Amino acid sequence: MEYAEENLSAILPTRALTLAETREMLDPVLEVLAYIHGQGFVHGHIEPSNIMAVDDNLKISSDGITKVGQSGQHSAKGSSYLPPEAASGGLSTAADIWSLGITLVEVLTQQAPIVRSDAEAEGVVSALPQPFRKIAAQCLRADPQQRCTIAEIQNQMHLPVSVSIPAASPPAAQTTRRGPIVLVATVLLGTVLGGLFLFKHRSAQSEPPEETMQTQVASPPGSNAEKKAVTDSVVSGSAAGPVAPGKIIRRVLPDVSNNALRTIHGTIKVKVRVQVDAGGNVQNARLESSGPSRYFANKAVEAAKQWKFEPLLPNGKNVPGQWDLEFRFGSTSRQVRERPVLH
Repeated sequence: MEYAEENLSAILPTRALTLAETREMLDPVLEVLAYIHGQGFVHGHIEPSNIMAVDDNLKISSDGITKVGQSGQHSAKGSSYLPPEAASGGLSTAADIWSLGITLVEVLTQQAPIVRSDAEAEGVVSALPQPFRKIAAQCLRADPQQRCTIAEIQNQMHLPVSVSIPAASPPAAQTTRRGPIVLVATVLLGTVLGGLFLFKHRSAQSEPPEETMQTQVASPPGSNAEKKAVTDSVVSGSAAGPVAPGKIIRRVLPDVSNNALRTIHGTIKVKVRVQVDAGGNVQNARLESSGPSRYFANKAVEAAKQWKFEPLLPNGKNVPGQWDLEFRFGSTSRQVRERPVLH
């Protein structure tokens, strides 16, 4: 039993994965499936909600792994993640290949397609970049005997990636009330994904290097003395280029009690983008990634609205700007990683 900080289905309503992130996601998933299949089992539940982040690990959760050919507790009948042959009973390892193909299309387009034939599959994958177009097409063949294998997908992954596909309009995000943590009471299989690249919001530009420092962070009004036992820290990105927001005048960390923090196992990450006006005040704060807890997400937004910036003065004039703030909550710590959004 482990606590998952994020799962892929929580990211996709906000944005599709980049091509590099898709590669980073597929590599460990393929390793897990290769192991499961090598032991004579079928996972049966490959979909974004079961691809999870726990600390710096990418893990796949499942409570329904079954022997090849046996009937298991699969997803709801009619789910697009289930292959056509699921209606007839037991599944082979080719069922996981189908589910992986549907997931691959979804992470790049933000929509899980409904595929009933090879012709429909060709149409669904036609807009994907290579090598993902070819991989998805081979995964979504109606005849399970004609689908590609894990090894063949891994070989295809070494081919160069083509230009990015146009971004699809994201579906309306569904609001779900959750407690401070999400408990995954399942068997977890996984491999290390360095830096948890999958769930980091990446801009098209290269990111500046990080510098870690301990700092005095302003506590929000009404905070109590028990927070003195909590370690607070800031990780800053140095602004590069001539057009970036100014310096930070006031930092505010979320007003949460030690009792709330102690419910956390691992780390909860919440990403907020703030719009700063010409006077350095936060005009708007919006969630880029809410993490698994609505409670901590709301606290992060409240804190972000209280930040104060010294705007940049190009040509002697104040200009508005944007900052990305990543708040991290642990059982004994609150942290924030801050980066200017470069123009």
